[in-house]
Amino acid sequence: GVSHYRLGKINEAEKLLRKATLCKEGCIDEAFYNLGIVLGSQKKYQEALNCFVKSLEIDPKYSLAKGAMKDVNQSLSIINKT
Repeated sequence: GVSHYRLGKINEAEKLLRKATLCKEGCIDEAFYNLGIVLGSQKKYQEALNCFVKSLEIDPKYSLAKGAMKDVNQSLSIINKT
């Protein structure tokens, strides 16, 4: 999914990462984080936030997810003020 995202294939990246979040083992926290990044890039901020929350439920120390969640919360705050 990340490779597709880097190549600009956003829809394919989203599909693959959504599939990855359904895996039973592996780096599921990373899958949710990366899906959140992809969704955020599409301005789907609430969905992105949900992914970061799920990522942190799996690994509460995941610093990248914490930072991304903070960024998305700031974006949502700005949007809600307008």
